Amino acid sequence: MIGALAASKVLSEQELIELLRLALNPILAGKEAVHSYKDLIAGAVRVLRDTSKCERVLKGVTAGLSDEATARLLVLASFGKNTWNLVDTLSEPAQAKYWNEVAPEWIRDSDSENNEAVERLLKADRPRAAFSCIRYEPQKLDAQVLYRLLLAMAQGGGEPPGHYMLEHYHVEAAFKSLNGSAALTLDQKARLEFAYIDTLAGVGSEGKMRMASRIWNGISKRTPNNSLKRSRGLTSATTGLPIPPNCRFRPTM
Repeated sequence: MIGALAASKVLSEQELIELLRLALNPILAGKEAVHSYKDLIAGAVRVLRDTSKCERVLKGVTAGLSDEATARLLVLASFGKNTWNLVDTLSEPAQAKYWNEVAPEWIRDSDSENNEAVERLLKADRPRAAFSCIRYEPQKLDAQVLYRLLLAMAQGGGEPPGHYMLEHYHVEAAFKSLNGSAALTLDQKARLEFAYIDTLAGVGSEGKMRMASRIWNGISKRTPNNSLKRSRGLTSATTGLPIPPNCRFRPTM
């Protein structure tokens, strides 16, 4: 609140730069009680709707600082393309620091930026963080990007334990948005659904087998029998699914 008021109502541009430098110093010095300083900086730079002014202020604050120190400031700035453009001018280690530490947010007015955010966070091995910023509207993400995101989450990712925990109904919403997508193959849908059996069908071998049977039977309804004999046919090797004993067909091995 103080930072936002200072930036929008009280201080000149140069005075704001000087204030933010003072607030950044204890953060760079590694002081313990820096939460209020971070709040002040974040409030000030995020309230600046004029992107040119915001860029001037950020560059003014970081003038003469190392790339690593600049990344620590940019982590507090608005999460979006304008900030990422500044991050891209930094060294690779400083860029990695930004993408490893930034707290992602949903960008309400730009689907392309949300897609880019997910791609960049996936590159940083932070799939759960990426999902957190699109969880309320997963249908606005490109289907192939959402597929890779869900698959990466199932494989783990580099987030510390307990960070960006998944919630069942958000995962279900993501699956619903993919179910009707023609952009994914049957193999991709089957592989993804099986990866989330514990989440979508309940834990336990019986639940997993019911899910596997449903997936295979769903595939058999939509796939001509003779196509299963082709080299590109669906098999347990291509989908990663166990073949349930009550399945209506046995894929060609």
